[in-house]
Amino acid sequence: ETHAAKIESNGIVTREGFTVTAKHIVVATNSPVNNKYLLHLRQYAYRTYVIGAKVKKGLLPRALWWDTGDHSVNKSIPPYHYVRTQHMDENYDLLICGGEDHPTGLAEQEGLPEKSRYFALENWARERFPIEEVIYRWSGQVMEPMDSLAYIGRNPVDKDNIYVVTGDSGNGMTYGSFAGMLVSDLVNGKKNKWERIFSPSRFNLLKSGGVFFKEVFGNLLAYLKSRPKGDEHNVRELPPGEGWIINQEGKKYGIFRDHVDGYHLVDAECAHMKCIVKWNADEKTWDCPCHGSRYSWKGHVMNGPANRDLHYHNFPASELVPSEEAVPHHD
Repeated sequence: ETHAAKIESNGIVTREGFTVTAKHIVVATNSPVNNKYLLHLRQYAYRTYVIGAKVKKGLLPRALWWDTGDHSVNKSIPPYHYVRTQHMDENYDLLICGGEDHPTGLAEQEGLPEKSRYFALENWARERFPIEEVIYRWSGQVMEPMDSLAYIGRNPVDKDNIYVVTGDSGNGMTYGSFAGMLVSDLVNGKKNKWERIFSPSRFNLLKSGGVFFKEVFGNLLAYLKSRPKGDEHNVRELPPGEGWIINQEGKKYGIFRDHVDGYHLVDAECAHMKCIVKWNADEKTWDCPCHGSRYSWKGHVMNGPANRDLHYHNFPASELVPSEEAVPHHD
């Protein structure tokens, strides 16, 4: 539970100011928190959704399934579904079905909010498998590299003893195995035939950049079009359990209303590169559409590349909204 607030070639500095020394540092934080720009221009963050549904034991074989993706949603990177079975008990197996991916923070650009992704996933599964009750629902975040291969090895433009593991494209168990072998060899000075293939310093725009940049810039344009402006309105209309972006005294904040009528404000600028975060109604988090940083409703950083919390302010309803007069509200 030690937060590495600063990562250097001789070790890390904790949030409390203590130093932990090391000869080698491996940063395996899904999205690297020690590489501010370079790698984040070569990969993009997506959220993916999963359900676990009961299916009578013996009806389905032990197998893995994928479909070929929905080209009507995105021709460049069609979102696909992935399915497998898992033992549950004497009477049931668990069908684990995932998909309905979208760029982090931009679910509504495709007309399907985060919460609705589970229903779409369930409908897709029921059309193809004899599932019964859905008993699990969750989402996760994957990093899609521009050329479809993970980045594993020495951190670009850094000391040789600092390594990164990222860009797993949803195949973390596979790439985690590669990383365990490859980084171990690099640390021990052994040659590894995969070093060049997975090198985080590789960059070939002509071979792999077309689809990637079309996707990234298309998503960023969608983000800029939907970027909250903070129009005037009454925050009392904010439903309990939900969040908005507001303007207050010329500054943007994310505001979350809890179920006991308290308001929780965070600075709306992402700690990574100051993009404006967006509310994720499914996970109750603040997500950054630019590079995938995620924060709790109290502003605690949960996913890089950001490596520090958003400034948090807590106000009771009576202090934040002293009257029925209009106060800043979301777009």
